[in-house]
Amino acid sequence: MTDLTVSIPTRENIIKLFQHFGFNTVFSRADVMQVIGITATPATELMRKMKKAKLIESAKGRGKYIFTEQNNSLSDRQQ
Repeated sequence: MTDLTVSIPTRENIIKLFQHFGFNTVFSRADVMQVIGITATPATELMRKMKKAKLIESAKGRGKYIFTEQNNSLSDRQQ
């Protein structure tokens, strides 16, 4: 995640999401809104940044995502 150019709060939100969902849980925008406590527009923007950085990828179903395991730098921060 060191290559990702985002603000510190955004980075912290991404880490919080990873700590909550990990690699094995499929999540949606509504889940992001609930975990972080933000509204739909910021959740969509955050997910767009995460997808652009290839931290998440589409999963089964429309609007469903999962963290990609190729970005293991997130798992270092989970602990």
